[in-house]
Amino acid sequence: MSKNYWFKAKKYGWGWYPATWEGWLVMGIYIAALVWQFKDIDQSSHSASDTLIGFVIPFVISTVALFLVCYLKGEKPKWRWGEIVTKEELSVTNSEEMLDVLDENGGKTGRVVSNKEVHAQGLWHRVVHVYIYNSQNEILLQLRSPNMWV
Repeated sequence: MSKNYWFKAKKYGWGWYPATWEGWLVMGIYIAALVWQFKDIDQSSHSASDTLIGFVIPFVISTVALFLVCYLKGEKPKWRWGEIVTKEELSVTNSEEMLDVLDENGGKTGRVVSNKEVHAQGLWHRVVHVYIYNSQNEILLQLRSPNMWV
């Protein structure tokens, strides 16, 4: 069962972005609240401390409220570094090579699977074959490791 998060975790760094209409509504309310709170600071403040109090306290309260909503209705926060995927996340062993799955035009689909799965399912993937011939038209063969997939 997948949870319908209002806020998805950012791909890089730490934090969230709105992912559903509820998330966008919360962001709209946050921005509207900030505009409403700050619209007459210059008119009502008579000193630097009045301006600072009129600015900082509402901003901190609104931002803490937004953070709490994101934390409660979003993916759990952690530092993320883009497309880096650990072997634990993919449940593979050290001897398995991971390959990008391609579409019929050679474009990446976004899936990364083990070479065993690619061949078992007949998925498109990039491959390079290099044949080395000598002057007698003999081919050089390399013995693979016994731990390599067959």
